[in-house]
Amino acid sequence: MKKICVIVLTFVLMFAFVGCSNQEDVKDGDYSDVTIRLAQQYGMQYAPVYVMQNMGLLEELLPGVNLEWSNFGGGSAMNEALISNQLDVAFMGIPPVLIAIDKGVDYRIAAGISVPPAELIVHSDSNIESLGDIKADDKIAVPGVGSIQHIMLSMAAKEQLGDPNAFDKNLTTMANPDAYTALISGTDVSAHFASMPYIDFEVNDGMKSILSAEEIGGGASIICVTTKNLSENEDVHNALIQALNNAIELINNGDEDAIRIIAETEKISEEDAVRYLQWPGTKYTTDLYKVDELAEFMYEVGYLENEYPGFATVTWDGAIKGE
Repeated sequence: MKKICVIVLTFVLMFAFVGCSNQEDVKDGDYSDVTIRLAQQYGMQYAPVYVMQNMGLLEELLPGVNLEWSNFGGGSAMNEALISNQLDVAFMGIPPVLIAIDKGVDYRIAAGISVPPAELIVHSDSNIESLGDIKADDKIAVPGVGSIQHIMLSMAAKEQLGDPNAFDKNLTTMANPDAYTALISGTDVSAHFASMPYIDFEVNDGMKSILSAEEIGGGASIICVTTKNLSENEDVHNALIQALNNAIELINNGDEDAIRIIAETEKISEEDAVRYLQWPGTKYTTDLYKVDELAEFMYEVGYLENEYPGFATVTWDGAIKGE
């Protein structure tokens, strides 16, 4: 399982990042010759990205800039796209990034965007009340091997069962919407390590939660990753972080347009969007949480080959560690 986490990364280290195109041609605040390729995922943890994209917050700071957006189902696919020079910016969980950096990939964490809640939800008809009740044939849906959900489950298994690899053979990779459908149907999976809004959907459909991020020491940041070339363009890098901060400020202040965008993107009511934004354990901030803890655990149990080099080595200058 650990080999699967890294195998897609090892064969592509030959690629060089070229990043934002024609950045040297910026003149007099005109960024029309600059192209930035960004990738996002879905879920309430990515709400600042929805707001930044739909309100044109980055374009306001970089007049004329060309933004190319794409959607991905998980961090592993984003890693492949970053490594093969198809992306400049990606939003994902911490573990896939740590794995890539451990293999020598030359990109880093630029900032956080949120600290989301996460819960392990099981089918209401199952006899599963705790991790110890999960059997060998119970399938657990996670967004990907090496995802934050996978690593948090491994942390919980070590703490509660003494074996961080207890559920490696139970894992099945599914996007959150597919995992929700599979869990409710009671056919393909017995459990889903869910984020918002799927936690609420599943509990409302009668499913039950047996583990939360709070029981593993709190949630970990969803992060913004950028390539070296983008980070070295100071104007572009600073504008990206400022645009994310502006989006987060709008969210935290309850801006009506921001809430409408989030509701429309997630296909939920505005009332539910507000409720999810304020869900216990949720933070929207560019500060980074749990980078050190995850990295040290991943090295300890073998998901990283090299000892963690420290926060400053896996982040770009200006990244802020949350307290």
